[in-house]
Amino acid sequence: MTPDTAAPRPAPAEATLLDFAAVLLRRWKLILLTTLAVAALTAVYALTRPRVYTAAVTLVPSATGGGDARAQMLAAQLPGFLRLGGGGGNPAQAMVQAILNSGSLRDSVARAVARTPEGRAAPAGELGRVMSRQTQVTSDPADRSITVAVTATDPRLAARLAGAVPDAVNTIASALSLEAADRRRETLQKQLDTARERLAASEERLRDFERRNQASALPEQARQSVEAAAELRRLVNAAELRLATLRRSTTPENPQYRAAEAELAGLRRQLRQITSGSGGEGLIGGGAAPDIKMQALRLTRQYNADEQAYLALSAEIMGQEAGSSDLTVVSVLDAPSVPGVPSGPRVKLLVVLGIMLGGVMALFLAFTVDYVARARGSSEHQDFFRELDRFSLRRRA
Repeated sequence: MTPDTAAPRPAPAEATLLDFAAVLLRRWKLILLTTLAVAALTAVYALTRPRVYTAAVTLVPSATGGGDARAQMLAAQLPGFLRLGGGGGNPAQAMVQAILNSGSLRDSVARAVARTPEGRAAPAGELGRVMSRQTQVTSDPADRSITVAVTATDPRLAARLAGAVPDAVNTIASALSLEAADRRRETLQKQLDTARERLAASEERLRDFERRNQASALPEQARQSVEAAAELRRLVNAAELRLATLRRSTTPENPQYRAAEAELAGLRRQLRQITSGSGGEGLIGGGAAPDIKMQALRLTRQYNADEQAYLALSAEIMGQEAGSSDLTVVSVLDAPSVPGVPSGPRVKLLVVLGIMLGGVMALFLAFTVDYVARARGSSEHQDFFRELDRFSLRRRA
């Protein structure tokens, strides 16, 4: 029979629940032994692991006026702060979270505890390992508290490490605050020098203007100009009346008439000088007074602005120099205590997990063994198992 005329192979029957149950009945010993073996190994692992103890300290960000203000300034200058609750935390809380997640805190706590009896008794490298791998930081957005849990094989060491966390956080925050304050002070000093130069220039411009225009006596000069103009108008009127009287009784060639006419012309000339803005000696013309006054006001306003900027920068530098260098960003809500009950290993939980894992592995192994046994007895897979046996014989030889 040619391959084209070969009968098609029958489709394999679908497996039913009875088929699965049959496998469980045939391989129940394998399933039981595998499950017990994995559970026993898990129990041995749990029982041979050393007991560990967990000590926890609960912190709350400080909300004092000065500390919180400096914390806001520092949090605004230092990048990378984690905002709790998706960015809604306050600056002090963001600073605490960033410090607690930093390597500087772990190193600082390890160095501080290394000088205590518990730290000296710990094996070499134990403090760093505990702070790096066995320290957990959790936060509660409801009350903004932060809990630091430290796990170690020595309960006193765990309590000592957890208790050193608040002081280390405040020390690091103070160092960061001083560094930020120094940078801020340098910037303010540069701005103060620039403001001082601008203030000196404004003073010099105002002094030169007053020296040129006698601006300090501007109101008095304006009053004198008004009085002089009024007096000249009175004299002009009187001279016009006298000239009109002389015109009726004399001729224009009369010396008295000519003198009165010249006097009237002189008075009118002086009056035009005052009213047109040219003024006289020591007087300000009516047209020039508004311009001089506006220029004086402009220079005075610029001088006042430069003076206010200089005084504000000086006050800010003095406030920074008078501030305390200690920055308290956290307070202890619940102090750590020496744990009396070990927190691990959890033997019962590990045994239960071992039984569950062993059961899964046993089922997989049972179905695999049963499938291989049935496939070996089938003529469809004889070529594969024949080659497998030959390979095994060659390996043994």
